[in-house]
Amino acid sequence: MRNWFVVSTAALSLLVAAPLIGTAAPLAPGTSIPNDSIPALAAAGTRVADISGTYTGVGGGIAGTWREVVLSGDAANPYGGLDFLFQIHSTMGAVGHATMTGYALSLVDASAVADTAQSPNNPSAPSPTTPWAPTSPSGVLNPTDPLPIARSGDGNVVSFHYDDAVFTTGTTSVVMIIRTNAPTTTTGFLNVIDGDVARVAVLAPSPEPTSLVLFAGSFLGLGAFAAWRRKRGQSHA
Repeated sequence: MRNWFVVSTAALSLLVAAPLIGTAAPLAPGTSIPNDSIPALAAAGTRVADISGTYTGVGGGIAGTWREVVLSGDAANPYGGLDFLFQIHSTMGAVGHATMTGYALSLVDASAVADTAQSPNNPSAPSPTTPWAPTSPSGVLNPTDPLPIARSGDGNVVSFHYDDAVFTTGTTSVVMIIRTNAPTTTTGFLNVIDGDVARVAVLAPSPEPTSLVLFAGSFLGLGAFAAWRRKRGQSHA
């Protein structure tokens, strides 16, 4: 039983520590990071998906448009998986945060860039490649926040922080880039937040099988260890 605990604990440690493997801006669960921008290697690869739509707050206080592009083969991706790129434009109201869900079991590297040199953003994609909309001066990440990119404790949510005093109607955001180790996509959500909340379904990473095995193995081992502790306690009663 002790071997079960040792192996599963090692697996859990690997899963938790994996996002810290060498990369320009690793975003581990429960941490916040500065925006490194990576201006020379914004994002380039083969377009897997290019979707867009509108968002409306549940309280009717915010509205706008959004776009998501999924890329494969990005040389700047340290994990070799898919990139998830987002841009939002406000047609009504301010924006304080843009959050993306569905990243709990993926390695994540995040940054944001203005679209000054990203058109076309994915040269290997079939023509025509639609350029990103030009970033507004007020559409950059909050300059007063030294750590404007964050990830929730469970790893599920990636958040980009804006200054809602200036990100108002008519503003177009930077291109938010989330690089992952995921080979395929599944469904997640984009949330635009500022007093009101708008939620739309988007593409998110489908975890690499290895991540799922480590995750399941760690909990199986912890369960076995708990059972062993109970049994040991009963034998000493």
